[in-house]
Amino acid sequence: MHSGKRHRAGAGSAPEGQSAAAFAARCRRLPLRRPAGLSELCATRRFLLAAKSVTGQLSILDGGDCLADDLREEGLLPASFGRLTGDMAA
Repeated sequence: MHSGKRHRAGAGSAPEGQSAAAFAARCRRLPLRRPAGLSELCATRRFLLAAKSVTGQLSILDGGDCLADDLREEGLLPASFGRLTGDMAA
């Protein structure tokens, strides 16, 4: 289950309280092995603004972090892959 924690950070940058090195290490353990970049965030926003039939949507651009637990349980992701929203210590 996703922790639901909100972090103030720019696209692809470390959340407050986490070093850039620790953030980079966690991102390498995500299913996509990288965070969402600014261009991906902007493309998502452009799509939602242009799609007149979309009246509300939660878009999660987290490199697969919210799916990692389910993928591990199904044996599709090694247990060694970490979670982006887990321990914030370096």
